[in-house]
Amino acid sequence: MHYRYGGFVTGVATFVAVSTFLVGCGLNAAPSTPPKDTLQSAQALFKANCSVCHALDLQGGDGPSLQHVGKMLSESAIISQLKHGGGIMPAFANALGPNDIKTLAAWLAAKK
Repeated sequence: MHYRYGGFVTGVATFVAVSTFLVGCGLNAAPSTPPKDTLQSAQALFKANCSVCHALDLQGGDGPSLQHVGKMLSESAIISQLKHGGGIMPAFANALGPNDIKTLAAWLAAKK
């Protein structure tokens, strides 16, 4: 007699191993939301450094509206703008640390 049982077990074992790997990589994970302290930090950074020109509600004033800035600029483009400035916007590379710039850029990039 010739059995194919071994092939079935090998196939099931492979399926389980691949499924476990994909789940472990976050394939089935729900999208994460930023921690509350990160959100509060980004809002505090914006209020202290940006709201004078862009208004607390992000509607703009001396600077443009940022209410939907994430539709127009990627997070990396926002980081660059924050670091280097441009036009009448000052550079913030010396005023804000890299983590603060990243936190603020991520928050702004989510404004879509």
